[in-house]
Amino acid sequence: MSTWTSRVAASGAVAALAACGGPVDVARLAPESVRVATGVVVAGPPGYCIDPGAVRETGSAAFVLLGSCASLSGGRNRAVPDDPGVLTVLVSPAGGGAVFSAASERQIQRFFSSEEGRAALSADGRAESVEVLETRAGGGLVFVRARDLSRDRPAGVADDYWRALLDLNGHLVTATVIGFEARPLEPGDGLRTLTALTDRLRRENPSGLPR
Repeated sequence: MSTWTSRVAASGAVAALAACGGPVDVARLAPESVRVATGVVVAGPPGYCIDPGAVRETGSAAFVLLGSCASLSGGRNRAVPDDPGVLTVLVSPAGGGAVFSAASERQIQRFFSSEEGRAALSADGRAESVEVLETRAGGGLVFVRARDLSRDRPAGVADDYWRALLDLNGHLVTATVIGFEARPLEPGDGLRTLTALTDRLRRENPSGLPR
């Protein structure tokens, strides 16, 4: 597997682990954006805020969880998303030539159709736990819709989700949108939310900024 797809696989595995950790902290007012140690600014669509108790950072990577602003701030007159769900953003180390091209978009699509790619999408690391339902690529983005039936996925969330991969100033960013088990997101609503998330990430991190 190439360096690029190796990093994609690692991103999926780290995201699955990180999503299971960190309780929601409603005691503190949830900010609408956060700048992580990598220099990337993470912010979500309208109605979504940062869960400050679930931000995880190392020297070279960061994981951020976003939820309803109203829920995370204890209902203090904050906004509620049109399509409530859980959003995660994983920022992987810069470098390694992580620049999207039409060729790399197709390569990533093929990767997620493989057994190795499905294993990277699974919370338990087993390819047979995941079904890839749809992939889309273009404009420097790859979208994947998958169903994860593994027993290791976080409790209370739906079994299907949308994930996007994009390059932000040399950082590989993995963004995920997942609905709640009691209130799943329709595929179109999930994709619309994920598109709004990636659009916001790009606006907050215009190309040409220092890495």
